[in-house]
Amino acid sequence: MNLLPENFEDTLRTKIIGHPLYVYSQLDSTQITAKHLAANKAKEGTIVLAYFQKKGMGRNGREWFSPKGGIWFTIILRPHFSSEKANMINIIFTTACAEVFYSFGITQPVIKWPNDILINGKKICGILTQMKSKPRRKKDNLQNESEIEYALVGIGINLDTAIEDFPAALKNKATSIKQEIGKEIKMDDFLASLLEKIEKYYIMLKEDKFSKIQKEWKKFSLPFGILVKTSTSKEVYEGQLVGTNEHGHLIIRTPHGKMEEVSAGEIEII
Repeated sequence: MNLLPENFEDTLRTKIIGHPLYVYSQLDSTQITAKHLAANKAKEGTIVLAYFQKKGMGRNGREWFSPKGGIWFTIILRPHFSSEKANMINIIFTTACAEVFYSFGITQPVIKWPNDILINGKKICGILTQMKSKPRRKKDNLQNESEIEYALVGIGINLDTAIEDFPAALKNKATSIKQEIGKEIKMDDFLASLLEKIEKYYIMLKEDKFSKIQKEWKKFSLPFGILVKTSTSKEVYEGQLVGTNEHGHLIIRTPHGKMEEVSAGEIEII
């Protein structure tokens, strides 16, 4: 099995992300373990990684298939910005993942807002961001706003998973790096590159350079102008994909020309 060397953390060139790094042979869910650590003041950049998850978590309560041969981990962040900017986190993580996929020979990774990476229409990577918020500090002079106390960013990547190992329901919906490029990628090489890219964009985000990250995100996004449908808990919107705004929210132009801003939900091509 593709494993990390024992000294992997020591070899990382990051200053924040991956320090410390907790590696487990298996867990119920890296999100659950990371949540416990975050609640107990684990520092920003802490990573919980498992080679196998028994109850991997996807969006909206779905189970995430996470067998041996994938990369399953959660990063604890403490960004201290407004909760309404949470989608920026998805933007920087999906952009980082897409760029690293490309650098390892995946020629056409596509970001499907808010949190998926697709290859030829099949999912190769998914991201789950969960947060705990707290009231803004009074000295910030902002009323009725909350800020992120911590964010748990779970990343699931199909690294070496063979198609025949996927459940029947996923065989035509998912793929892996090995399946796409025809060879095995060393987990430590891939993960080191990914963590460096994540840290780069996270620092840029903290330096208010989100617009520069959005330009990189656009290179891998579903094409602007295509017809999409997005479903939230309250509404269903259909129209042309326009892009994202300054908070990472999706912008759709309806058939009537109205611009709709979507902060949460899922999209599908129509």
